[in-house]
Amino acid sequence: MPIVFLAFSGGADSSTLLAHFLAEGYAVRPVFFRYGSKHAAREEEAARKVVAHYGIAQPDIVDLSAMLSGGDSALMATSKREIPSGPAGYQAPGSLAATLVPGRNLLMASVLSSMAEAQALQKGHTAWIAMGMHGGDHALYPDCRPDFVDALKRTIHTGTEGRVELLAPFNGMTKTEIIRRGLALKTPYALTRSCYTEQEQACGMCATCRERLAAFVSAGSCDPISYAPDSQNC
Repeated sequence: MPIVFLAFSGGADSSTLLAHFLAEGYAVRPVFFRYGSKHAAREEEAARKVVAHYGIAQPDIVDLSAMLSGGDSALMATSKREIPSGPAGYQAPGSLAATLVPGRNLLMASVLSSMAEAQALQKGHTAWIAMGMHGGDHALYPDCRPDFVDALKRTIHTGTEGRVELLAPFNGMTKTEIIRRGLALKTPYALTRSCYTEQEQACGMCATCRERLAAFVSAGSCDPISYAPDSQNC
């Protein structure tokens, strides 16, 4: 069976994606990308904990920070911009401009494709790459939308002569549907990290925290991670 090279951040979406493929019986190789974000250390710690939960030694680590740190996204450690927070979440004006990291998904997909093709050539069979874009990202991020994913699938298939295929099973799903899927799979959400801040506890106020909390509530559950005292979790 082909191995799945999976873009893995240690967050709720990619951890659900990992659980999904493992439940289907696939061999999965999680790949964690460092790209110079403020919350990188917290994400990487979570990624290591989640893969250890599944008996995977460690994720592969790929450093893209030299290529992505030149922008002024509020997510980047080199930026002085404030990370958007508050009840409006991703609907707040300017949220896209503040949190977009240009080219991130394209670079990640290219690296994954290269790793997968090397495996495919060595083993003599198709390899897959997997990414966790979902419907909640579509309005904000052009590199998460179905037309981008479809074009990327064609490009990777053509560029590798069919040796590598891109899988994005959550691209038509809402965040709530992903959380429901993850709960059914017993995804270890208590080990995950989604918050954009570098503080020890998730802030509960940045856009990704707000989206995550709302998805758990909508899925009829409580988020098991610890949030800062002034945030609201059930």
